[in-house]
Amino acid sequence: MAEEFETEEQRVEALQKWWKDNRKSVITGLIAGTAIVFGWNAWQAYQEEQAMSASDLYQQILSISTDPSKTEELEVLTNQLMTDYDSTAYSAFAALFLAKTKAEAGNNQDALQLLNSASQKAPFKGFENMVKLRILRLLLADKKADEALKILATIDPLEAGEFEAQFEEVKGDALLAMNRPNEARTAYQRSQELGIKSGLLNLKLNDLAEPEVSVVPEN
Repeated sequence: MAEEFETEEQRVEALQKWWKDNRKSVITGLIAGTAIVFGWNAWQAYQEEQAMSASDLYQQILSISTDPSKTEELEVLTNQLMTDYDSTAYSAFAALFLAKTKAEAGNNQDALQLLNSASQKAPFKGFENMVKLRILRLLLADKKADEALKILATIDPLEAGEFEAQFEEVKGDALLAMNRPNEARTAYQRSQELGIKSGLLNLKLNDLAEPEVSVVPEN
């Protein structure tokens, strides 16, 4: 087989010609590659710094979240976390804490806004389902059963996971509030089948027990 280049001089000349023809593109590629690596490393460092700062702020929120005298401070810190570190999961967690405080103070409208924000930023499905459950219960407390049913209609049972039984119970509450007792009973029974064995659910079902049909003997 013939050699592509017969002598060492020809190989050197070929390499020199290739370098002359391609050096600009090679250098540009090296610079671009270095910039990409540097940019990626810088981005990772920035993300880690953001996560650490958000974590520190979240720890402050946790430390005062159960202290009623710290409500104003809790709101300030939560708003700071949600503004400065909106892209982190801590933003959703903080919104959940502040929503609880708002609801306990009777400010359900602000609580619902915070919960909707937390739901949109949910870092995983279980968290999103937990937030939706709180939204549904607040809507029922505000006598907005129709809105609760609309949300329930969008929930895929396959994605509800461990919350499916609780969603069914809330569905029963919403249907009962809309004077649809037969459908409410079905939802409560489904909730029971899925694993909820609470005394409260039993009471709900007992209140909706189907009336016994008396049989009149024929003469």
